[in-house]
Amino acid sequence: METTKRLPEGAGTAATRAQSIQKALKLVSPTLLPKVMERLEIVPLRYRLNYIRAVLGESSRSNAIKAFCYECLGYEDVGNCTSPVCPLFQYRKV
Repeated sequence: METTKRLPEGAGTAATRAQSIQKALKLVSPTLLPKVMERLEIVPLRYRLNYIRAVLGESSRSNAIKAFCYECLGYEDVGNCTSPVCPLFQYRKV
């Protein structure tokens, strides 16, 4: 049985955040890693750890939805969403 490794908690400074991201990337499946790395090129540093946690299924549903919404909105404020036909519109945090 495979044990689940926990991701490092969020970090305050950019340097510690970058270290947390590097540790988290080691937990990503080798088959997913190329796609995750490609996507991370456009994800701003402050959102990367949340994105990786969502991909690994280690974030809350709320944070996974937030990661999707931030990506959809080009990493603008989720409260600026103007798409009430989106299935996640009612679940986003404003």
